[in-house]
Amino acid sequence: MRQKRISDFAVSFGAFLFYHYLCNMDKKEGRESYELLLAVCKTEDELLAVGYKQMRDLLERICRMQMHNVSLQMTDLSARISFVAAKLGLSVAEQNRLHTFRLTSNQILNRRIEPVRNHLLRDAKTLSFLVRKLSGEDIPQELYQLLPRADTTYLVAPPACKRIQRMRVCFQYADEQYLYVTPLEEISEKPYLVRYNIPQINEEFTETCRLLWRHAQINLLDVAIDEAGILTPSFIVLEPDYLIDISALAECFREYGHHPANYFLSRLQPIENARPLLLGNIANLFWMNGFMLRKRR
Repeated sequence: MRQKRISDFAVSFGAFLFYHYLCNMDKKEGRESYELLLAVCKTEDELLAVGYKQMRDLLERICRMQMHNVSLQMTDLSARISFVAAKLGLSVAEQNRLHTFRLTSNQILNRRIEPVRNHLLRDAKTLSFLVRKLSGEDIPQELYQLLPRADTTYLVAPPACKRIQRMRVCFQYADEQYLYVTPLEEISEKPYLVRYNIPQINEEFTETCRLLWRHAQINLLDVAIDEAGILTPSFIVLEPDYLIDISALAECFREYGHHPANYFLSRLQPIENARPLLLGNIANLFWMNGFMLRKRR
């Protein structure tokens, strides 16, 4: 019995150490990350885009390490940054710097803009401070001297009074009147307010809004923005990157009532050999036989 307890303890302790290793950056990994950032800061002007790719990979790796054993599926880097920021207790300013790097790297890696060295140094500083927070290892003096002293202004785009076709946002929380979301394509000091359950505009999405979870990805379509910057979308699409079999979804809706169990009921019922189905199968058989005979000749 005692040996079994010792064995169980060893397994549990080993699992704890493995989890701790995966979810926390040790000092060696911190030093390796600093070496990469130092090499990026020293890179030539012609290779700044390569440096951005290396920093982007570093941030992706950090996010994956922090999300180990998390059942939530994050579809893009923005959601992963928001999750990790909440886990580590990052301030709004720290989160905005990470999102600024994400947006800048998106533009550069998609070849929409050319990289600029002072922006690269700004983003290298952002990642350096993140690595320091995770590893507890101080930033090397050689790297620290290359980083900008003052905080470079990050991207802030206040909402304007207008109507836009589509906006991608990350859900944070909600109350009876508003959804509180953060935009993915720009940086905001405060969450955006989204009106929902508005009669004849978006009331049909009220049930969906009640099912939202933190960091869920949402597409707001046909969005009206008033003078106060409050958003009123006509359509709210939850997790647009996930594809749903529309035929399977239609199985849930019957003339006698709508319920998810109707889908499973349809799977258990035998397929009826209706006349149109039989005629279609016969026509296909004749056509295939004729095609094969002609091919042999």
